[in-house]
Amino acid sequence: MLQEKISYSCNRSEEISTSIEKIADEYIRLAGIRKGTFDNISTCRFTVPDYWDMGDVYSRLITDVGGADRIASLIEVYHSELSEEIQDFNSALYYQSRGYLAASYRGLA
Repeated sequence: MLQEKISYSCNRSEEISTSIEKIADEYIRLAGIRKGTFDNISTCRFTVPDYWDMGDVYSRLITDVGGADRIASLIEVYHSELSEEIQDFNSALYYQSRGYLAASYRGLA
């Protein structure tokens, strides 16, 4: 059910001009994600990537390892161990090549 709502929301967002922040807010609302205390920015020693930078990394990874169902692939990638490592900006994984990330994900699956 949630996957269908998210899929509908994503399809609808392509039809109208919507900012990435609005799409993220809609996803958070649909998924029922509560505000937490997770903070991986305050300890970062480097410039933190923005929405677009992170979106590029995840979009390429989902495209490279995903199947026909993009929403299911998105959820699987975001809930993988690799996602946690990508979001640790003090590690080198975020900065690795597209092929390296895809191979790393396949190695975990």
